[in-house]
Order: sequence, then structure tokens, then C-alpha cells
Amino acid sequence: MFGAKIITLTFTDAAIKAVSARPTSKGFKISFLGKKNLPPSTVFNGRIINESIFQEALKTFYLENYGKLKSRDIVLALNEPEVFVTGIKFNENPKDITEAINSRLSSLLPFELNEASTRYNQASPGNYQVAAAKTATLNQLSRVVRDASLSLVAIVPLPIIFPRLIGSQRTPYLFISSEEDLVFSLVVDNIVVFSSTYTLKNQLAESEKEVLLAVSEIIELEYKKYVQEPLKNVFVYGKGTEFLKSFLNAKNFNTQIILDSGESSKQTGYDFADYSRAIALSYYDNGILSFPKLETSKNISSTSNLTKRRRFHPLYLILPLIALVIAVGILLWPNFKEVFLSPSKDNGVPISKETTASSQKQKEATEEAKKKASIPSPEPKKEPNKKDFSVRILNGSGLAGAAGKMRDFLSSKGYTVESVGNAENFNYQTTTVQIKTSKKDISSLLTKDLEERYSINIGPPLSEGEQFDILLIVGGE
Repeated sequence: MFGAKIITLTFTDAAIKAVSARPTSKGFKISFLGKKNLPPSTVFNGRIINESIFQEALKTFYLENYGKLKSRDIVLALNEPEVFVTGIKFNENPKDITEAINSRLSSLLPFELNEASTRYNQASPGNYQVAAAKTATLNQLSRVVRDASLSLVAIVPLPIIFPRLIGSQRTPYLFISSEEDLVFSLVVDNIVVFSSTYTLKNQLAESEKEVLLAVSEIIELEYKKYVQEPLKNVFVYGKGTEFLKSFLNAKNFNTQIILDSGESSKQTGYDFADYSRAIALSYYDNGILSFPKLETSKNISSTSNLTKRRRFHPLYLILPLIALVIAVGILLWPNFKEVFLSPSKDNGVPISKETTASSQKQKEATEEAKKKASIPSPEPKKEPNKKDFSVRILNGSGLAGAAGKMRDFLSSKGYTVESVGNAENFNYQTTTVQIKTSKKDISSLLTKDLEERYSINIGPPLSEGEQFDILLIVGGE
């Protein structure tokens, strides 16, 4: 694989990035790197929300650079918020490994198992690396690449690729990838058991407290599920690695910078750190856990339409005959009317006014009854689906793990938690709830759920321009 040139592609909320590189014993040999900025609101939190604009940007970017890339085969990153990764261990080998893994996943996934595509491989006897993503997301990515006239080789979950930069390790470690945001991968026994994405409010150099709080939450909520000994090793990669190293070493972590690209960037004029995730993807090979491209509905529907065009249907004969009968009936209607509807001259029966009035009343009564019957009876109001509302949680208490605990609580209740972070200050005494006016149907249900565990305060409506529907700021109660 190391001798093969491959094209790797990542995207963020701000840009599409592509790299042509291959790993070497000393790092990477890079033959191309480039990016195309995306219009606002094309991607949010790593998820494509305007497919047509994204597809057009990808196609334009590739056409502009095809002479340098010289390949339409790409390996595409699946952003961390779009994938669930974990490790599953069996003391005894189950009879049906797929069924056993799905059974474990059903209680862990933040979405329904029947909405998911799952992949797994065995890292060691009884230990499995598992990844799951929504089938709809994988379909969308496959469709976007196909419609841009490109060939998709594989869709690789970003958290899964990072351990390839480290190699096999006997001791657990935390890997931090830094670009526009921070992606954390917690690795135990060479399996990524947890991942998360953290978006900083300020520049990395000014975010020491935020970074350390995020690391503390991962250790408290996730690492201690697997290992009781203190976490010591942290690997940092990408932008601002010197800042990250200084923050973490001050807390007695053993921090190492992976593939420091500072000198290479100065020599070439390219900011290699800005493309660090696309460069890491060049480690892809068939041994990496990944999702294949999925067939999309476009090909299926076109085949179906072709079949319909070739098939003769009896309606093609019946419909013209029906039209002919109707036309003849219209032409002969005056004659039929004369014969059948004209009153008899010899046996005419006078119609009394009372009879006419009675018939009219019956007619009106019948019409009134029909009107009442046609009015639908009011249906009971349906309870809103919690999964249809996107939630952002901010830690306003300053307590380590507060936002993560609320995320786990709401996920167990069925809500879709898009992201977590820190509030602008840690002075919140109670939990503040803000909801878009257009999404107020969820208000009473959300309030009921939160009051099981939190003291809440209803804040002003959330701006309709926000990318999420609900904002929760956890207080210090």
C-alpha cells in the first residue's frame, strides 16, 4: 500500500480539503494538497446540511485540480460527530458474532439500531473494534461523491485512523487531533473505545482551561469504565500542538507531538497542520475499519422507470375505449333526454306544493347530515418525536463532566445531542433552557424530562438562525 498514490478527502464546516500523499518511514511524501472554502451553512458540526451546494463545490474543486490529482478514486473521511465508535469484549465467543454485537450496540447507540450501518473487526481474541453510522448519512456521502463524477473507495471514520499514526501500544492513551476543532480518540488495547468533538470558543492559545476540562470529562466519564490506573499518555497532532503539550504537561501528562509539521510548513509554504486529518487518511488500507460506498436510490429508480416503459399494460387499451364511450354518450345525450326524461302527455301527475316542500326539507336535511359526517373528528395531538430536535449543551457550572452527564441523560431519553461545550462563564446556578419558537412543541416534554434531575429556568426563545433547536446551559445545582 505504501507505494501506491491515493487521494484522501476531508471536509469541515468551513472547507473541503484534499491530499495526495503516501506514508514513508520518515513521515509522508506529499504530491498535492489543496482546499476549497464552503459557503456558510453548507456544513454544520461536520454534517452536510445543503447537499446541492456541497456537491457543486466538490465537483468544481476537483475539476480545478484534476491535472494535479490525476485520479478520481477517493477515500473520504466520516467526521467524528457522524459516527459512533466503541470497543466490545466477549469472554466467550458467541455463536453469531454479528447478532451479539448488535445486541450490545442497541443500548449504546445515540440513534436507533435499525437506522444504522455497523462495521467491526477483531483486534485481539474476544476484543472487537466497532463503528456505527446512520445509513442515511452514508447514503448521502455516497450520493454526493457519485454526483460529482468521482469514485468512492471507502468511507473511513476519522477516530479510527489516528491509532495508525501511533502503532501498537500496550498502555492506554488519549489522541487529540487539532484543526478547526478538537477530536478526541480514547484508545485502550489498540481499540478506539470512545471519541468526541470539541469546538473551542476562542483561539487554542487562550483555551487552556477548556482543553483541560474536556480531558477531565473524558477521563471521569469514559476512561474509568475500562482502566482504573491514571491516564498518563497523550498524543497531540495537527494545529497548535505546542500549546496542547504545554497545557497537558503542566498537569503531569506524558504528552508527545506526532509528526510535527512546523519545519516542513516553513520550508514549503504550505500549512501541513491544516491538512493533518487528510494526511492521516493516507494510512488507509484494507485493514482499516471502514464503510463501503452505498448504492443510492438514483440508480434504482432509473431502472424501475426503464422497466415500466418496456412493459405493456392493459390500461393502455381500456382507457381509450372508456374515453370513446363517454364521447358517444355526450353526443347522444339530447336524444336520450327526450326519450327518457320528458313527462308523459297522457299520464301526467300534478305535483303538490306540500310534496315539493317536504322533498326539499328532506334534501336539505340529508345535505346537512352529509356535511356533519364530512367534518373530521378532532384527533388527539401527537407527542413530538424527541429525535427530531437537535440539542446543544454547555457547561455553565465549571464542574468536570457536567455537560457530558446531561448528554448521556438526554440521549437515554431519546434526544439528539449535537454537541457539548463550555458556557462563557461558570456562574449558572440552575439549568437554563432556550428553545426556538418554531420548536416550542417540545417544551413541555423537555421540561418534564429535565425536572427529573435538574432545577431549570426557562430563558428567552432561541434565535431561529441558530443551527440547533434547543440550547441547554447546565447550572451548578
